[in-house]
Amino acid sequence: MKENFAAVLLAGAFLSTAVFAEEKFECQFLDSMAVPRRWSPAESSVSLDDVKFNGRPVLKWVAPVDHFAGEKKYPVGWPRMYFTDFSRSKPVVPRNWQDWDYFEFDVKLQLEGDPQNINCPVSFVIASSQPSYYVSLKKRHDGKIHRIKIPVAKITNPRRITNLGFSISESKYKHGAKLTVQAGNFRLLRSTECTVEKVTLLTPAVTASDNAIKLVLHVSGPASDVARGVPFRLSEMRSGKILRQETLPVQRGEREMEIEIDELNLRPGDYTLTLFPDRKEKKKSVVFKLLSSPYKVKK
Repeated sequence: MKENFAAVLLAGAFLSTAVFAEEKFECQFLDSMAVPRRWSPAESSVSLDDVKFNGRPVLKWVAPVDHFAGEKKYPVGWPRMYFTDFSRSKPVVPRNWQDWDYFEFDVKLQLEGDPQNINCPVSFVIASSQPSYYVSLKKRHDGKIHRIKIPVAKITNPRRITNLGFSISESKYKHGAKLTVQAGNFRLLRSTECTVEKVTLLTPAVTASDNAIKLVLHVSGPASDVARGVPFRLSEMRSGKILRQETLPVQRGEREMEIEIDELNLRPGDYTLTLFPDRKEKKKSVVFKLLSSPYKVKK
């Protein structure tokens, strides 16, 4: 087996950490994000709210909708606030999220003066490199607290987050309306167990002359400098006969792997490669075809 490892350590200084055993997730709270002076609002205001979400501090962002008194060139503009203060102030907020599985926060929306606007379009963006990752917070202005869960794998370059924030387009709102967004309980999470979120074959067919199956795995779980064993089972698709079962070390993130098969002397046909075959909640399978000759691949 061949695998490319990229060990990246995440500095957690000044940030509180907790492990929720029942959920098997490690959580690093980013309470220092809920500091109003670290955000840059435009056509809006931000303050520390009196309420808390799950005991954690909450920001209160107020965006009044004014179609005439905005920026000179764009009176119907886009009230917004962005966070870019990762290291200028203490406690430091990490830019590198590579070793984490999810970024989460809780949000509560309230829209006044625009009762017909049932969609309440609000955008949350995370920028690292192009393209940025956007989350729409539509249909959440019901006075309830909603959990926003963003897979780190969706972010273009999670090793260097440059900014994140909220924005609205005033043209989507009625003049005179007011949007209040309460956001807090910011946190990074990762599973304490190794889990393969996705497995993909680099080629759907293998020829008799190939000595390995080439895969791409997306793995969540412990930090990237820690390898965990993942059980692999190779079997004939038609008969279900198990040809090999072994546990191989993998690390988190997106990894390329090669599963060697040359000594098995496989016959042409269809085969199944299953990861975590005895764990229903973690089980992942891919099917590939073994060809006697590469020229028999149908196009």
